[in-house]
Amino acid sequence: MPTQDSVDPIMKKRVMNGAEYAYVRIEGEFHSLGRWGTRDSIARFEKVLAEWRATIIGREQPTDRILTVGELAENYLQHETDRRDAGEVTRSTWYAARNAMLVLVESHAGTPAVRFGPKALKSIQTSTPQTALRVGSSVRSWSLAFPIAVSKWMTEFV
Repeated sequence: MPTQDSVDPIMKKRVMNGAEYAYVRIEGEFHSLGRWGTRDSIARFEKVLAEWRATIIGREQPTDRILTVGELAENYLQHETDRRDAGEVTRSTWYAARNAMLVLVESHAGTPAVRFGPKALKSIQTSTPQTALRVGSSVRSWSLAFPIAVSKWMTEFV
C-alpha cells in the first residue's frame, strides 16, 4: 500500500468482463495499459511513467512548506472580506462564507491542501446546516455553495 507521501503514480488493476486489466491515473488522466501482469502492460506503465517524469522536470519544484486547508481558508475569507468591502458581495453572503470557513477550519485545518478532496468536501456539506443563500438568480444551500467555491478558489494556489 502506498503512503500519502508517494510521488509516483501506481499501476492498478480493474476487472472488466472477467478479465483483469492494468491502468494508471496520472494527473487526472486515465491510461489503459493492457492485460494485468503481462510484460506489455509493465512496459507501457514504465513508458507512461518515464514520459510523466520527463514533463515534471521542467516544472517548478515545490518548496518544503506545505500549505494547509486552514491557511487557504484564511486567505479565502480575506478575499471575501475584500469583495465585501468593495461592495461586490452582500454582508449576509460574507457571513455565510465566514460560517462555511469556520466549519472547514474546525474539521480540516491541519490537512495539507493537496489532500483535501471530494470526500472531505462531502463531509463538510453533510455536517453543516442547510441555510439558503441567494447565488445570482437562484437560491442554493450555502453549505453546498461555499465549500465548492472555496475548492475551486483553492486550485489557483495549490
